[in-house]
Amino acid sequence: MDNVRANGNGELLNANAYTPSVRNGGKRPFEPYSGIVPNASNDLYRYLGVTEKKPKKKSVSEAGVFQDTTVHALLNGGNVQAYKFRERRGRNRVTFGNTLGEIVSLKTIDGLTVSAGSLKSLIAGSDVARLKLAVAGPISRVQSNGTIKGSSVIRATGPDGRIGSITTKKSLYATIRSTIGIDNITVGDSVGSKIIQSPQKIGTLAITNSLMTGATVDAHLGTISKLIIGGDVQAGAVIAAKAIDKQKIGGTVEGDIIVK
Repeated sequence: MDNVRANGNGELLNANAYTPSVRNGGKRPFEPYSGIVPNASNDLYRYLGVTEKKPKKKSVSEAGVFQDTTVHALLNGGNVQAYKFRERRGRNRVTFGNTLGEIVSLKTIDGLTVSAGSLKSLIAGSDVARLKLAVAGPISRVQSNGTIKGSSVIRATGPDGRIGSITTKKSLYATIRSTIGIDNITVGDSVGSKIIQSPQKIGTLAITNSLMTGATVDAHLGTISKLIIGGDVQAGAVIAAKAIDKQKIGGTVEGDIIVK
């Protein structure tokens, strides 16, 4: 399968510009082709929540939005790109049996489920929420120019389950699990993830601000090569590793750093 792209850069589309056959707007008691009463499945106005007099709404009329859509391929795939990924009435699903290239959102991701054998990269121009990323092999890169929220899960499982890098401009709250290792985690603010689990190895964990209460970093069977925290390890936060090669913490340590 070649690339999948939702064209548009967020400009508001006018529902009145679409063919009358898909926008009843209460003018007829029944949809003429099916005989069904107009509803969100056969009437564009009802689906979007707009009217003929007010045919645009910022939250639903943006061009380039990947919404309530399924993309499925048995083998390899190219790239999937959109202005935004958003779940409104259904699920967004991208499933490839083998290799998936890049998933790129110019703005936010708010609802997306991805399954693949491997993933080159997932890049978001702003916040990421309700992301369910399950890859049976390596994930090369995950990047957000905002926050990856706690409703998100990133998993690289199986015998080749490795994550290259996870980078956020703001905070990181997602659940993260990797079978083999994570090379690099770089966070522009704080980490509040309930679990970042990579038992065998974490390369660099660099947090600009603090590791927050309730956060756990688990590399208990292996090594954290470099641990850099600009702020605090707050009370209730846990870091566990067999060894930490280099460690620099700018604030206070009130949580637990367990090395054994």
